[in-house]
Amino acid sequence: MKRIAEEELTMALNAYQQKSLVEQNQLMSKIYHQLRRAACVRLRQFNGADLSPTVLVHESFLKLFANEQTWHNRDHFFAVASTAMRQIMVDIARGQNALKRGGNVQEVTYSEELAASDDKEQQVLQVNEILAELEAANPDLVRIVELKFYMGLSNEEVAEALNVSRRTVHRRWDEAKALIQTKLAGG
Repeated sequence: MKRIAEEELTMALNAYQQKSLVEQNQLMSKIYHQLRRAACVRLRQFNGADLSPTVLVHESFLKLFANEQTWHNRDHFFAVASTAMRQIMVDIARGQNALKRGGNVQEVTYSEELAASDDKEQQVLQVNEILAELEAANPDLVRIVELKFYMGLSNEEVAEALNVSRRTVHRRWDEAKALIQTKLAGG
């Protein structure tokens, strides 16, 4: 899918509230495919979660357009969308984790698949906690993780969105991955 032109999307998003329902739907269809592609990539890694790419994108839309918002540009919109996707995945993982801890008690037989899905939910929650800690110390690293991991942007696209070099994105992405892996390993 071809990227939406930055100026076209920025103007359309900022005029969203004043547009007719038909025009709003046309804009959403332009954005939808990019967000769904990103959701597919993210959810493929967390196949134990009871969340489809369609539901993730729809929930993101609800969060993004719940109140009037002004977007600085295309990249700002997708950065906020990546944060929304992260929050939704974390909320769902928390809910599923609560259910597994006795919220909806029922007898189940142990299986490897069940254990794997629990690990993935725990990992979503652990990564979110790590990112929350990291946000205070280095918000730039968190933005890179959100754009690369939750939106599936390339280093070049992240560099453009954050107005830094590709090399800087590559270096900071490696740093963020190392920090997250160390924390996940208990370090």
